[in-house]
Amino acid sequence: MIPRAVGRRLLVLRGFTDELGYPDLSSLVLNASTGEVGDAYSDKFDPREKRAEVMAFDWTGVVPEFNAFVDRYEREIASRNRPKRSRADAKRLLWDYAKDNPKALLPSPPQREAVFSSLIAGENVADAIAEVMGN
Repeated sequence: MIPRAVGRRLLVLRGFTDELGYPDLSSLVLNASTGEVGDAYSDKFDPREKRAEVMAFDWTGVVPEFNAFVDRYEREIASRNRPKRSRADAKRLLWDYAKDNPKALLPSPPQREAVFSSLIAGENVADAIAEVMGN
């Protein structure tokens, strides 16, 4: 049986290759005892055909795309784990940020509502401001 950590990593890898239409690299992961992919994989795909696609593909420019995919994936995971805040907490955070960063460009009154929404959702202050102000 594949350890859960490996299985999850394969799902991230497959998510990347599926999103960009690349060959499925998880076809290269073999069971040590059988020397072949697991039944769940071979029931859906021909593993030899998938491995041939992987070997024929030019992977030379893929690393930056993969790094960007992983960064986005990690941000999505982090956003799910962010603490939710009250509106009062969001106002306090923005006020504290303004006091600590007197030269910072701050959002105008109409932009503040969007910043508060991001802060309530758990975003950090600098990122919330940059997102709203387009920086």
